[in-house]
Amino acid sequence: MNIAGAVGCVSVGYLAAHFLLKPIAIGMFLCFGVCVAALGVVPAEPTAIFLVLALIGFCLFGSIAVLYALVTTVFSPACRATGTGLALALGLSRLGAIAGPFIAGVLIQAGWSRLEFCLLLSLPLLASVIFVWILGRRPAVEALPMPSATQ
Repeated sequence: MNIAGAVGCVSVGYLAAHFLLKPIAIGMFLCFGVCVAALGVVPAEPTAIFLVLALIGFCLFGSIAVLYALVTTVFSPACRATGTGLALALGLSRLGAIAGPFIAGVLIQAGWSRLEFCLLLSLPLLASVIFVWILGRRPAVEALPMPSATQ
């Protein structure tokens, strides 16, 4: 998964140098969601599962890379300099990393099938396609003025 992720980052870097970021991000999230859903239907044999997991790694790392690049086109330099939005987003993602395994255990114990579980996991990724499409439809967000040290 990590090796495929590294390939995903390099691939996104190449694509970003030649194409617009927003369609790349939409494509990465769409592929990511489809791959996670596909994990629910592939045969339970190591080769098939490893192949889908490699594709998931490619999309996971690639989507993170393109989002970091996309942030620079959505937020103004003054807003990006504070780092608060990105720090908040990364902090919230940590909550998902903590709650995710717990919720997975609850759902699996409740008898959810692998297909049902993977389809549920793919929904936020597919929703991200819509969020990225909406991104940038407004002017860049401006930062609030910083108080001076002399006040």
